[in-house]
Amino acid sequence: MEEDEVALAQVAYQISRDTDFAARMRIDPEGTLAEKGFVLSGEELAFLSRGLRGDSDQQVSLDDLIAKMRGWM
Repeated sequence: MEEDEVALAQVAYQISRDTDFAARMRIDPEGTLAEKGFVLSGEELAFLSRGLRGDSDQQVSLDDLIAKMRGWM
């Protein structure tokens, strides 16, 4: 597994386990990630942000994130 895939998997796991982290990610994803030391690509951040805000025709659910994360492990 590549390092960037690990970061996305860690963020998805953190969102699934920590309601405060998930809430902060909805409001300020860049700041929340920086605070925790996570580095994501622009594409990964956009993917997460679409799902968390629910503002896309192709909405991403937490289940989608977890399924993707399981595929990496």
